[in-house]
Amino acid sequence: MKKQTQLMLVRRLAALESAYKPVRRHEWCKACAIFAARREGSVRAWGEGGDGRHRKAVQRYRDEATAAGLMRGNALTPEGRRRIRGWCWPFSVADLERGVLRLADALSRGDYMQQNGRDLVPEQLLCGEWWGEQTAMLQWLFGPLLTDGVLVSHSLTNGRVFYAFMGQPDIAVIAEATVAGSPEAFDGELADAYDAAFGECRQRILADDRKHNELGDLPLVLMRLESGRDHHDLADIGPLFDEAEAGCG
Repeated sequence: MKKQTQLMLVRRLAALESAYKPVRRHEWCKACAIFAARREGSVRAWGEGGDGRHRKAVQRYRDEATAAGLMRGNALTPEGRRRIRGWCWPFSVADLERGVLRLADALSRGDYMQQNGRDLVPEQLLCGEWWGEQTAMLQWLFGPLLTDGVLVSHSLTNGRVFYAFMGQPDIAVIAEATVAGSPEAFDGELADAYDAAFGECRQRILADDRKHNELGDLPLVLMRLESGRDHHDLADIGPLFDEAEAGCG
């Protein structure tokens, strides 16, 4: 596959996934724009401007991606998202499995609060850290699952994020269905392109000043955990990522 086609695809994936980044404290004033971008598939955030020559080139890239089964119409296919993540996502299938199992274990302990019809686990009880690199890496790790509708995130007005499963997923197959597992597929150039596009598209979403009819999710109200554990009690919750991984975040 041509590198330009791959670059087009990772930028398209970045635009899509940028809308599903959890809403943090400073972003609640733009929550309507974020939820609108999720409904629209971030089409406005990524766009494809340029002159006629550029548009023809983009169409050739799309045709190649479609022939490879990575796109259907203007959207990435599930297999497309899976394979493209293998080019630019810095985690492994094992990392994702570890994170999902942390969430399942927290639910089994009762370390969740029930709200919005979900069993919501606070991020600090998944990564062993109140704020910092561990929570940032967890957010990055869970991004594909949020995009694919396997997980959902909600947050407080102070930016504290909670995660929940959507439905009853088969934990044994989640990771393999989310990202291609071959480390040989990872490409640093494509990863850099993804990171740049993700940041750019998120900023475009936050700059959206259109009026949106649908409010979307409201901030959570902090409630006690079903287990009775204090939200600040991180006893026996070790870091999800080792120091080397966290340092790369």
